[in-house]
Order: sequence, then structure tokens, then C-alpha cells
Amino acid sequence: MNEIWSLDECHIQQHGSRCTMWVPPEEEDPVVLHAPTKKNISFFGSVNVSSGKLINLMTPVFNADTFKQFLKMLVKEVNKKKDYCYSGQCQISSCSAA
Repeated sequence: MNEIWSLDECHIQQHGSRCTMWVPPEEEDPVVLHAPTKKNISFFGSVNVSSGKLINLMTPVFNADTFKQFLKMLVKEVNKKKDYCYSGQCQISSCSAA
């Protein structure tokens, strides 16, 4: 029986920070400059629609190389059986190693 895998990616980012401070009443609009911090992480994931099995890759960089690395992980798992991959708005197609 063929199974379907659904694929997606997610980017989680944090910019800046919050702070609590006391401001003298005579200052109407204080400006506080924070260090330009940016924390981020990227996830690739694929779920087997029938079994719920998840294959994922967490990476600090999101680019073609990390996506290819994830696809190789997925193809290795999917090729154990004759499964199909679904990615975003693409039509369903048979998986093969790149």
C-alpha cells in the first residue's frame, strides 16, 4: 500500500527584547537602544499522513544545502516502501534520490 508524506518548513525568529525601567516623570518618550540580537532556528518536517510518523531536521541556517540534507533523510526513509511525497502546492509525485 502506498503512503503519503506531507512536507513543510518553519522559521522561528526573535528580534530584540523587552525591558522594564523607571523613567522620571519629566521624560515623556524615553528611547532605549538594545543590542541588535536576533535568534532564529529553522525546522524541516514531513509527516506520514496515515501513520503520523514524523521526520524532521532542526538547523540554524535555512538554505538549499540544508533542504537537500533533509530531502536525503526523507528519501532514505520513504524508499523503504513505495511511498509518495507531497510538498506545499506541488502535485503528488513519486520520491527518488537526488
